[in-house]
Amino acid sequence: MLSRERLPAAAEVPTITEDGGPALESATWMMVLAPAGVPAEITNRLSRKIADIVLAGEVKDRLIEWAIIPSGWSPDRTGRFLADEIARWAGVIKAAGVKPEL
Repeated sequence: MLSRERLPAAAEVPTITEDGGPALESATWMMVLAPAGVPAEITNRLSRKIADIVLAGEVKDRLIEWAIIPSGWSPDRTGRFLADEIARWAGVIKAAGVKPEL
């Protein structure tokens, strides 16, 4: 497992680092994005509503069963995460010489 910590849905499965492997971390993530220029009051309201849903009892429990860790991040936090992911994987892609296929 390439997560930093064990997932509740698979608590018996060690992380790659715990199992003696290299310190790797990677995850699949999902987020809701809006076009540039949408007013902050709208993106903040949408973010709060989505967080209310994904962090609610039954929905949260189901997501965790599926090994999805719901976060309910703010738009600013989500933007920072996305920028960090782009920067991190851009370096990997460049170093590996990966080219898009059309």
